[in-house]
Amino acid sequence: MARLARRKMLVLAGVACGSPLLAGCGEDVTGKAYIVGCSPDAPPFDFADPTSNKPTGAMVDIVQAVTKDAALKTRMEIVPFAEMIPSLTAHKIDLTCTALLRTPEREQVVSFTNSVYTFGGAVLLPAGDSRSCPNLSALVDLTVGVEASSRFVTQLEEWGVTSIKPYATFPEVIRAVHDGQIQAGYGAHAIMAYYLRTEPDLKVRVASDFTPPKLEELCLITRKNDFELIARLNVSIERLKARDIQATLARWSLV
Repeated sequence: MARLARRKMLVLAGVACGSPLLAGCGEDVTGKAYIVGCSPDAPPFDFADPTSNKPTGAMVDIVQAVTKDAALKTRMEIVPFAEMIPSLTAHKIDLTCTALLRTPEREQVVSFTNSVYTFGGAVLLPAGDSRSCPNLSALVDLTVGVEASSRFVTQLEEWGVTSIKPYATFPEVIRAVHDGQIQAGYGAHAIMAYYLRTEPDLKVRVASDFTPPKLEELCLITRKNDFELIARLNVSIERLKARDIQATLARWSLV
């Protein structure tokens, strides 16, 4: 738990002062520097490294490989998860590499590249709670924590869960389950698995019998109808998908 608290303090400090959380800078031959928005606390996809304060994670590695292949220079910038799409539409960033899933509602506002990874949700329970949880209907009578503005809020609502408590980041959901403040958490399985690997003292468990309602596509995201950028990124994604992207996913224990 101390590591979770330390990571949060480092992230907040970096956001406040700005420059320590920027990594990589340059302009391509057109004079354009592409600013990539990264979440501060969504490991193993994208997060601020607790030692260096620099963006790191599987999606950070993937976007750097893809943009390099596409001959695009980038600057990585930490953006709070809930502000990612507003930052895109306000032209504060040019694309994102965070775990922001493709949905019909989001496709009305921003554009998605081809998928680089698919994953589903998972249910987090206190370690001493042995209940069966085959699907989200098992949570209808519980207070469930979830990351605000995430796709997983909608999934809970679709399954009739009414006592939903939003948190700014998923580590806060994990802490709340650990501390007994809520009865369950719901979010990305890969993020839960990461924290359980790196924080063995957490008094929580992932429901092993749970089947997510669907697998979600994880993509890079640009402003709506940025056709030229999407085309360049997609060409590189397809060229790198079979080998380089798979190797990155394996390195971060995602496959």
